[in-house]
Amino acid sequence: MEHSFCNHNKLNSTPGASSSACIHAFSLNEGTKRYTGIAQCVIYSCLTCDSAKNSEYTPICSECASELESSKTWHIQGLPEIKCSSTPFSFSTRQLYIPELENIKILAAAPYPNSYQLLIFSNKGKLIQVDCVTGAAVTLREINSLALIRDGEIQLIVSNDHQYCAITSCVYRKDEYEDSNSGLVIDLSTGKTIKELNCDYYHMAHTPFPVTFFEYQSHTHLVYASEWNKLDIVNIATEEILSTRNLEDCPEEEDGDDFTFTEWNGALVVSPDKRRIATVGWMWHPIGVAFSFDARKWIETNCWEPDIGESKKSYAIWDYFWDSPLAWIDDKRLCIWGAQSGCVDDPADCAAIFDADSSKILLFFTGPTINFFEYDEYLFSGIRNSQGLSIWSVEDGSLLHEEHELEVDQYLPFSKEFISFKPNGKILFTKWELVNSEN
Repeated sequence: MEHSFCNHNKLNSTPGASSSACIHAFSLNEGTKRYTGIAQCVIYSCLTCDSAKNSEYTPICSECASELESSKTWHIQGLPEIKCSSTPFSFSTRQLYIPELENIKILAAAPYPNSYQLLIFSNKGKLIQVDCVTGAAVTLREINSLALIRDGEIQLIVSNDHQYCAITSCVYRKDEYEDSNSGLVIDLSTGKTIKELNCDYYHMAHTPFPVTFFEYQSHTHLVYASEWNKLDIVNIATEEILSTRNLEDCPEEEDGDDFTFTEWNGALVVSPDKRRIATVGWMWHPIGVAFSFDARKWIETNCWEPDIGESKKSYAIWDYFWDSPLAWIDDKRLCIWGAQSGCVDDPADCAAIFDADSSKILLFFTGPTINFFEYDEYLFSGIRNSQGLSIWSVEDGSLLHEEHELEVDQYLPFSKEFISFKPNGKILFTKWELVNSEN
């Protein structure tokens, strides 16, 4: 369908049409999608009309808006209003007292996947396993290794088979330490260190250490940064490296662009189907970038897949910012905080959901905050300028509920409970439920 603007004459059937476009919108390949700030109203335009004063825009019907969305690439500007859809949620609390947590500071915690168990790392170097039903706690290991500085930003990850954990420390601009980012991989059944993590420290103190566990052919593998700009994957049981390559021997990209190896990866997040690995990293000038790649192709067909592979997709870019949290919605959809084009230093409180394979934006909405970002049926986030929890629909981006004054330190997916660490060895668990309006 070729036209310069909407000629369907359907606007009368949709009073208050929410979209308009400049006369060039249907003929360009990419342009600007600008939210006006009024409801969900959008203006589609070429770059010239978007930057010019007194540009003219024609209202378009929903059919034309759908055509523009599906056939063009749009760079988002502005923000829509928050869409509210009140939904009844209930919250119930319980508390455990755990003597082993008395007189310590919890530096990091991570749930065991599909389990009521929680792994905790304390300021005294103790790695403690807690049963969140009974409160039973076991100290698995006391870590005094120089590879892990307790005063840094601690990251803690547990493998799906509960056999291993990775614990890292990012130190940045602390007077008593040099900048660093390093850590350990520990066998949780024995407490022994099986690998030290070190990637040469070249500007590595800007992001969490890139490390995660990846299941492949019923074996647990470790994906980690072996150099500042290189990821490797190793079968932990056999110590076989499945990604052997020398970056200096990398084949040239078709466009001759060599920016690939100026990338620093950040925290690595595996998709539910164990296929893609996503991250938010950075590169010179510097800019932040969110991207993912197909890890199975990496193992099976192309050792260069995380570097220049065809499956590598970029989603969002920021100037001087690379701390954006992200979460997988399902096998195909990835939700990224602050994914708004044109932001410098300080992204707005918003989120975008992308098709992971095509990198197309499926949904963009205003409201979620950076201080908490967790997905489990709904997107859970903080509340701007207030303590508490907000709940968002990932189907239409609407705000469903706000639970004020709820403190959240961690989330336990298996029991659908938010965790808050209290003084004197106490942990408060808050379980959420969607209220059935028929009852």
